[in-house]
Amino acid sequence: MIADTHFLRALRKGGVVCCMISEEIDELIDIGNHQSKYVIAIDPLDDSSNIDVSVSIGTIFSIYKRKTCLGCPPSKRRCAPTRH
Repeated sequence: MIADTHFLRALRKGGVVCCMISEEIDELIDIGNHQSKYVIAIDPLDDSSNIDVSVSIGTIFSIYKRKTCLGCPPSKRRCAPTRH
């Protein structure tokens, strides 16, 4: 959870990511940058159960372009098309 918190803080300050999906937290995490175009999915400390035996650990992440409208809070659903 500590690694998750550090990544969340860094992503908030970076201003490029609108939300984060983490293996550690079950819900979509709204970072607050609603004008940002990207979503990050992350396992902040993969294989952390191996720390006590000095085996390699690392971070796994993937970056996606958001599907919801810029300016809207992030959601698991796409924005409905607007009618003119």
